[in-house]
Amino acid sequence: MGKCYAAALGNCNGISREHYYSEAILSQFFPQLQIEGFTFNSASHKSLCSKILCQTHNSSLAPLDSEALHFFSLLRNISLNKEIIASHQINGKLLERWFLKTLLGLLAAKQIKIDMELSCHKKLINILYGNQPWDESTGLHFVFPENRFEIDTTLGNSIIAKNCYLFRICNLHFVLTTENVSVKDLLPNYKSGYRSKGLTFQQRTDLSIEIDFQWNENSTN
Repeated sequence: MGKCYAAALGNCNGISREHYYSEAILSQFFPQLQIEGFTFNSASHKSLCSKILCQTHNSSLAPLDSEALHFFSLLRNISLNKEIIASHQINGKLLERWFLKTLLGLLAAKQIKIDMELSCHKKLINILYGNQPWDESTGLHFVFPENRFEIDTTLGNSIIAKNCYLFRICNLHFVLTTENVSVKDLLPNYKSGYRSKGLTFQQRTDLSIEIDFQWNENSTN
């Protein structure tokens, strides 16, 4: 029997199977998806789930899944050279918390091993559900190789230092920090930006796609 990792918040209501990475996102890229960094060898997105959240706490995170789906759907459409409008907005705060949800899900399902103090784990759960803010300079960093890269269908995760977790999705790198650490020092061969303002993709010589990230206080927490 699984256990809800957010049980300390109360109001649990029946355990449900939760995908570490949102099912809708996995479906966008399956069966082309290449999976790395997990404790199994199966390439099916059905393997990437476990009984780690109750129905109440799972459903309350739906806005995070929706925003992440919006973002990664854009990346997929760009990679397929589909005709899309040139400017898009993404709620950075929701996307950041989606990465935290993914991290906590991987931890709860024992897909990654982290030496994390109980007090830190409780704090991250409260951040995930919007009950407290991130500590200064912690959260989502966008990381890019120095040279040109192409969007692909790779999905992976790894721990690069204590309190610093790397996600590789669509050949883009995202680092989530839960303490104030220097991502630049840890990944010297990459350009890194904390809470990036936006991404630009050159789809054709005459068309670039802009994705702007909203981080202001008026954005949904």
